[in-house]
Amino acid sequence: MRFWSLLLTMVALATAQTFSPIIQVDGLGISNLHKDMDKPILQLGYGELGAKFEDGPFTFTGSLNVDENFDLSVKDIKAQYQAIDQFGVYVGHTEQPFGSYQSNAVSYSYLRGLEREHDMMFGVTGTFANEHLTYNVAGISSDTVKLNTGAAKLEYTSKYVNSDVSVKTNMDTTAFALGVTVKPVYIMDATFRGYKGVNTDMQAGMTELNFYSTDWIVHTVRWDVMGDKVSGKSQASLSTLFFLNNHVTMGVEYAILNDIYNKNFHNTVNQASVMASFLW
Repeated sequence: MRFWSLLLTMVALATAQTFSPIIQVDGLGISNLHKDMDKPILQLGYGELGAKFEDGPFTFTGSLNVDENFDLSVKDIKAQYQAIDQFGVYVGHTEQPFGSYQSNAVSYSYLRGLEREHDMMFGVTGTFANEHLTYNVAGISSDTVKLNTGAAKLEYTSKYVNSDVSVKTNMDTTAFALGVTVKPVYIMDATFRGYKGVNTDMQAGMTELNFYSTDWIVHTVRWDVMGDKVSGKSQASLSTLFFLNNHVTMGVEYAILNDIYNKNFHNTVNQASVMASFLW
């Protein structure tokens, strides 16, 4: 892994003509709404630091994840060559082409952890003729030096509908993901997402409605659940985000979190959160 990281970094720095930073910081303040509550918790919800180097069809991306304990881990060490839109190749330690989930809600849902998986991989990506349909196919090295997992994703994007379907398998386990976002009117959109393991009982689903009262305020109602036939977790939330400018966002959220056992809710927690986010 260190050899690949060093090699790709040297190639990028030697050839790149343009440079752009990658900075994303999401800070959360969380309070559990109980009489015996502890003091509010301040934590880093998500952090990413890095840079992108570009020279014509060649792009090199390098970034690090920063977790809530401020420990660093590799997110992207990726080199991509895309001479034409229809076909390109990439290699590196990067995000698997499986699933997709972007939310306007404040706190991070259980589903989000299913797709933020990063491994060493080799892949091909591009668009089909109409440029609305994007494909991404990769061979993945998961905890070994061999390509032992495969993943593929198709994503369709248009003015009113965004949808994607993906599959990931290592022969022993296979999982599918499906998502649809519809934008029937300019003041709202609705997202539906599901994950399903073929060889396991694990499954998950999410529904989210966004209402855009102005260009700089969005209200979000969300419900998501994941688990197997015996146990799982669920979260329902109502949030509001304020887009102060192109880089800074503030948000507030009320959420109800539950453990699920034998189809019954347990350990219910009422939670209030505030967020400050910076994205470059």
